[in-house]
Amino acid sequence: MKTKKLPILLTLFLILLFPTGCSDDPTIEEDNPIAELKGDNWEENIGKEVTLEAYFVLSPEPGLFFNLEDRMKNTNIAEERYLRLDVDDELLRSIPDTYHGAKVKITGIIAKDQQPAAVSLAELFGSSYQAILEVDREPTLITPSDIQFEAINNICEASNICDIVSPFNPQTYILMFSGGISSSKAYSRYWNDLVFFHFIMTWVYGVDASKIKVVYKNGVGEDNFMPVHFAANPTGITAAFDFFEEEMDFDDTFIFFSTNHGGTNYNGTVNDDNNSFNNKDECMFYYNQSTPWIDDDIATRVNNLNFGRMLGIFEPCFAGGLIKDLQGENRILISASREDQVSWGGKMSYGNQYDDFVFYFTSALAGQEPNGTSVDADTNNDGKVSVAEAFTYARTNDTKDEIPQIDSDFNGNPSSTVAAESGNYASTFFIEP
Repeated sequence: MKTKKLPILLTLFLILLFPTGCSDDPTIEEDNPIAELKGDNWEENIGKEVTLEAYFVLSPEPGLFFNLEDRMKNTNIAEERYLRLDVDDELLRSIPDTYHGAKVKITGIIAKDQQPAAVSLAELFGSSYQAILEVDREPTLITPSDIQFEAINNICEASNICDIVSPFNPQTYILMFSGGISSSKAYSRYWNDLVFFHFIMTWVYGVDASKIKVVYKNGVGEDNFMPVHFAANPTGITAAFDFFEEEMDFDDTFIFFSTNHGGTNYNGTVNDDNNSFNNKDECMFYYNQSTPWIDDDIATRVNNLNFGRMLGIFEPCFAGGLIKDLQGENRILISASREDQVSWGGKMSYGNQYDDFVFYFTSALAGQEPNGTSVDADTNNDGKVSVAEAFTYARTNDTKDEIPQIDSDFNGNPSSTVAAESGNYASTFFIEP
């Protein structure tokens, strides 16, 4: 993708501003020069050498951010707020991890990414998604980073959590999903969210791993600690649901655990007339696909399954809007935020980054965090943690700008506390194998 340099030097200065909204397409600040660089006529900049002062990230792929806080939101970042980088592998290896999150001065050539994945995603997010900065020299440090590089570490090395053995027999089926949109936006925390939950389900609760299907990114895991069965695309989702349709019966438990980016108002047809906030369709994102996974299709697939009870745990932004679509008898549906809110990541444990709500929810079920820190969510001291107790623990400890929601009385109208839901179904719902 290398383009011949033109004798033009465009210097752009990016300053850190806090976001003004929580929609998929936030208002772009007037003094954000990257908006002009990736505006409607962005292709006029192809071949130009530019020097940027921005926030540099190494994970999951090198890139520049106008506001580093955008990476902690689980909704898609507006194209005008970030720029992908094409960095030579040898140069990339020479850049220290301490540059991750640092403000740097960096020079490169604007080019157009013609890879098939970029072309496909441009159909979803606009042609400026293909804008990429080709870099052949190390950036200059301006302000050191105050965030930790997000590695992916084996949680067994952090504590005795892997020594926990469950006496139960398997009876529960679990779908785990994370698309991540693209290679540059499939943050390591999404993989860590899945691994932590998968580990607790299999090692602590004794769920048979063969009854868990992981639908992730391009179908390849980040390490060998958890199997990935299908790619996060329509074909992979169909294969996963085909498995559950064939295997599950009316007395089984179905758990749907999703992390990832989420969006709102991605469909012209609104089916959510009774939603309390915005009456918009929500979605979760696939990986390298030109269309997202719309709530109507999610609901249709779930409703076609046979199960006795369901627990849905949804981390993506705006996931509170999924609750109305997925409502039903004997279903507990939980989201990290309301349907009009973004959800947040950034929780660090043992060098790994997680999304805050599902981190605390999973830790409550496990009785400890991945680094071995003890957690006591068993408020009634009966020796086991109910979904109500896990939600309350996560809701209390999640201090990010999000309001977790739960629907446990099957009416599709979630509340921010268990006490606001009629009945005690969540208090009597325990995960079993």
